[in-house]
Amino acid sequence: MASVIGFLFYLTGFISLNSRKKEREEEEARIQRKREREQRRKEKILERKRIEEEKQMALNVAKEERRILIAQRKLESIRLITELFERVKVSFIPCNNC
Repeated sequence: MASVIGFLFYLTGFISLNSRKKEREEEEARIQRKREREQRRKEKILERKRIEEEKQMALNVAKEERRILIAQRKLESIRLITELFERVKVSFIPCNNC
């Protein structure tokens, strides 16, 4: 009988060791899942930030292209007006020999 009781105590200790080991493993698995969720969340945030920066860069490029186009148009207008004034000036120059 003493050996049976001793065996039962042994089994009880073994079972509690297994349950503690199982609890530890479950806790480690839970922590690992939490780390993975946090990592995925950080990656999503970084991806959204990268996309937003790309959009902002594209807007800046478009604005700069528009500014350049407007400046080119103004420059062409000045050239055309200058040419027009030159033609008007030539046609109104008095001719001494005429």
